Amino acid sequence: MDVLHRGGVVAFPTETVYGLAASPAVPGAIAKLNDLKLRPSNKPYTLHVGSPEKLVDYVPHPPWIAQILTRKTWPGPLTLIMELSETDIAECRMKFKTIFDHLYHENTIGLRCPDHPASIAMLNAFDKPIVAPSANPVDEPPATDASQVEKYFGDRVDLILDGGPSRYRQSSTVIKISNNDYEILREGIIDKRRLEKLSTFTLLFVCSGNTCRSPMAQALGQKFIAEKLHCAIEELSNHRIHILSAGTFADRGMPASESAVFAMRRIGLDISGHTSRPVTPALVEQADLILVMSWAHKDFICNLVPTACSRIKLLAETGVADPMGGSDQDYIQCAEFMEEQIEARLKEEFE
Repeated sequence: MDVLHRGGVVAFPTETVYGLAASPAVPGAIAKLNDLKLRPSNKPYTLHVGSPEKLVDYVPHPPWIAQILTRKTWPGPLTLIMELSETDIAECRMKFKTIFDHLYHENTIGLRCPDHPASIAMLNAFDKPIVAPSANPVDEPPATDASQVEKYFGDRVDLILDGGPSRYRQSSTVIKISNNDYEILREGIIDKRRLEKLSTFTLLFVCSGNTCRSPMAQALGQKFIAEKLHCAIEELSNHRIHILSAGTFADRGMPASESAVFAMRRIGLDISGHTSRPVTPALVEQADLILVMSWAHKDFICNLVPTACSRIKLLAETGVADPMGGSDQDYIQCAEFMEEQIEARLKEEFE
C-alpha cells in the first residue's frame, strides 16, 4: 500500500481485465493516471470498492434496484453508473470535499466491486478511495495479464500485482441506474437477458396452509416495499419486484380465512381474492429471499430444495404462532406482530 500512499499507480488483476489503481486522496496520483491514460482531467474514473457494503459510503440512499443488483452480482463483473439525488450529492460533497470532483460527475458516480482476491485485498487494506480504469493505452485492448501490462506501460507503472490471467478476459457490463430503472451502456460478461433476471427480486412468504399467516405477510410485505418505493402495490411489478406466498401443506385454490381477510381489511389491505398454493421446487428456485414462520417450514424447504437453504430465514426468531382456530383479535395480533417483523427483516436485508 506504500505505492498508493505515495501517489503511485498500481496495476492490479480483476476477474475481467487488469486495472490501473490510484487514489484521488493523494496529491498528484490522478494527474499521473491521466498521463498514463491520456485522459482529460474533467472525466472521473470508476471508483472501486472491496465489498458490496461500501456502496452506501458513496451513494447514501441507493435506489432499490441498485441494492438488488449489488446483492446479487458484487463482487463481480458489473459496473454501476449511479445517478444521485440532490440531497445525496450535497452530503457527499461535504464528506469528500476536495476530492469530490474526482469521484462524481454531473451528479453521477461509477462504482465497481471486482471479484479477485488480490484486488479485494488491496481495496480493503487501503483506507482511502481508489479509482481505476482498465490497463490499456488509447485504442488498445485492455490487458488481461501482467505481461501485457508491462508491455503497454513498462516502468511508468509503479507496481504490477501479478494475479495471473484474468478469468473472463472481457470487460465488465456497464449500466446506468436512474429512478429505479437501468440502461445498459456497455454489454459485457453479463448479457441483457441475464441482467433482466438479476434485476428482478422475488420474496416468498411460507406458512403451513397458505390461508392465514403467509397471505397476510404477503400483503404486509407488499405494503412495506411499495411505501419505500413511493408507488402503489399494483406498480411493484413495474419495479421488477414480486412478493408471493405459499404453504408447505397447502391445498391448491383455497381462499384466505375470513379472520385473515378481516385483519387485513382493518389496515386497508384486501386479500379476499387470495387463493392458496403449495410450495414447489420451481417456486423456491424463483425466490431470492424466503421468509418462513417456523423452523419446520425451513426444514421442509431445505429438504425439498437443498440449494435454497442459504436464502431461507425465519420471519421472527421466536417464530410466528398460527392463529388458525383463534378469534379475530388473535389474527389482528398476529398481523401486527408480522408487520413489525417484516419491517425489521427487510431493513436488515437492504439497509
